[in-house]
Amino acid sequence: MKDIEMGIWLSNGFTRAFQETVDEQPDITLRDLYYTLARNTVGSHATVYNAACYGNMFHSSMAEYLK
Repeated sequence: MKDIEMGIWLSNGFTRAFQETVDEQPDITLRDLYYTLARNTVGSHATVYNAACYGNMFHSSMAEYLK
């Protein structure tokens, strides 16, 4: 996302998609957030690291981190 008037980058596609998704769905599961970001970030190579050590991405939600 670039501010044309000032000629500077304000954000990137991943950050914008993350903010919009979490604002609209704060209880989104981490799995659904991952797939939403991968689909909505042009040129993204989204990856989940350490999923086996984390827990259950189908049940954990972003709300746990935002409270």
